[in-house]
Amino acid sequence: MPQEGKPSMTSELYVYYKIATIDGPAWLPMLRQMQAALAQQGVEASLMRRQDDNAQQAQQTWMEVYRGIADEQAFLLQLQQALHDHGLESLGGARHMEWFVPLEG
Repeated sequence: MPQEGKPSMTSELYVYYKIATIDGPAWLPMLRQMQAALAQQGVEASLMRRQDDNAQQAQQTWMEVYRGIADEQAFLLQLQQALHDHGLESLGGARHMEWFVPLEG
């Protein structure tokens, strides 16, 4: 329970997965559209790829980052719906999710 005068703690969600390099140009605009739609709902989102991946590799590791999440369960439902709405349910392989919070003090 948040203490009076202190903001409630928010989390960050990091979602990473492998994607076939050849498929990247098709998936990228769809991902950006999905994240733009989430941004209109107040979600801060970004998209990254592993630094040492390059275009000559068969696969790349991509990561979606979502910041300032106050309700993790509600956001997971929101994200699942956004993936569905933008045709991204089959994006890449297994989607690995990790939650992080700021260090205190």
